[in-house]
Amino acid sequence: MSRIAIHLAVLLALASPLALAHDSPQGATSAVALDPGLGSLHHRVSTRKPQAQAQAYFDQGMRLVFAFNHEAAIKSFERAAELDPDLAMAYWGIALSLGPNINRPMEPPAHKAAYEALQKAIALKPKASPKERAYIDALAKRYSANRCALSRLRNT
Repeated sequence: MSRIAIHLAVLLALASPLALAHDSPQGATSAVALDPGLGSLHHRVSTRKPQAQAQAYFDQGMRLVFAFNHEAAIKSFERAAELDPDLAMAYWGIALSLGPNINRPMEPPAHKAAYEALQKAIALKPKASPKERAYIDALAKRYSANRCALSRLRNT
C-alpha cells in the first residue's frame, strides 16, 4: 500500500506543472520572473500603475539588453507594458531589443515587430517625460514603415 502511495505522490508531483502549463496561454508574459542577480542598473521611467513592478521589469529589460539577452529583455519589457499599458518606454524597450545587434542582423519580421512597438511608444509620447520622448524620437530614426527605405541603415 505505501508503495502505491509513493508512486501516486511522484506522479502528482510530475503532472502538476504540466496541468498548470496547459491552462496558461501560450507566450504569456506574466510568467516572467524578476531576477535579482542581474545587477543594480536603474533607469527611472514614467510609470503610473503598479509603479514598483513596472519599473522593476523595465530595469530588468535594460539589464538584459546590455547583457545581449534580447529575447529575455523583450519578455521583461512586455511584462512592464502589461503592468502599465501607458508606459511608452516599455514599447521603446521592445523596439530597441528587436533591433540589430552584434549577434544578429535585422531580419524583416523583427523590423516589422520593432516598427509596430515603436508606433505604440510614439502614440504614448504625451504620457512620457521629455527625456523619454527624446529616446523615442532617436529610435524612430532607425525604423520605417518601408523597411527598404532604410536598407543601408537597418543593420546599424
